[in-house]
Amino acid sequence: MQESIGKILILVSSQTGFTMRYADWISEETGADIMRLEDVLDDSIRSYRIIVFGCPIYGNEYHRMRKCREIQKRHPDKKFIFFATGIYPATEKTLGRIQRNNFGHEKDVALFYFPGGLKKEKLTGSQRALLGIYKVMMKRRDDLSEDDRTVLKRMGVSGDYTDRSCIHPLIQQLKKLEESG
Repeated sequence: MQESIGKILILVSSQTGFTMRYADWISEETGADIMRLEDVLDDSIRSYRIIVFGCPIYGNEYHRMRKCREIQKRHPDKKFIFFATGIYPATEKTLGRIQRNNFGHEKDVALFYFPGGLKKEKLTGSQRALLGIYKVMMKRRDDLSEDDRTVLKRMGVSGDYTDRSCIHPLIQQLKKLEESG
């Protein structure tokens, strides 16, 4: 573990472990502390200057975003960086959809997307049902992009698409924030 780049906390929500894997990698690179989103209390984050929020996306929407936004409102003095994981390939198009669906027209949001994975055995019954519905809806479309075809394949089987090298732009953003004080 490296020396901490300032006081950084990674708040993470991870059901299947892929998002937590990225949180662990970021922590190893920066010395940041990790806390599960479910365990966060206002008192426990007061000493941190930078909060990195990571969670999976479902249908291009952040899981648990409401709780993170509540924390962000209560702590306007903190810098927030967001990362999401999912089964879509890491492309500008994917990042753009996540931006629109979760941040609308907000400018200057530090947002990163990392390919995660799928562990069908860890999904709830309703999540499996939604995945099946989404798969059927995608198959009916005539205008599938290459990314869409990749996702259709990934929906069929469990798989791990994580890549440690994806965190480097986020690490660079953290370093810039530390340098800016």
